[in-house]
Amino acid sequence: MPCTIVIVLLAVASIAWRTHRLSRAHAHSAQVLKALGAATVDIPVDLRTRMPLVLVTGDALPLLFNRTTGEQRLVFIGDGAIWLRVDRVQELPHIALAMRQWRDKPAPMRLVSRARACRDMSRSISA
Repeated sequence: MPCTIVIVLLAVASIAWRTHRLSRAHAHSAQVLKALGAATVDIPVDLRTRMPLVLVTGDALPLLFNRTTGEQRLVFIGDGAIWLRVDRVQELPHIALAMRQWRDKPAPMRLVSRARACRDMSRSISA
């Protein structure tokens, strides 16, 4: 009997911890989710969930994402992928969890640094 109580308490604690972690990650990245939703509203859901999702981090993010307008963009939709700007490396785990919830799939497919992102996004823009 005492062993059963301990197992139940551990299970409840584990579920509560996981739920808290997911809700905190979702709240932490609400701005990114809002921008992502606005940027992908015209893309059919089936295509959106199959497109690769790439998290981009580095020191030249404004040069990559704010090319055409003066406003700060958090999302770029290219021909081959959805590019998501992550300004702080410390936000990667939270944003990856939120993306997992948003897509109802595993976490993002790629994480690229600034140098690789410049090359890949340039190809996507010119295509």
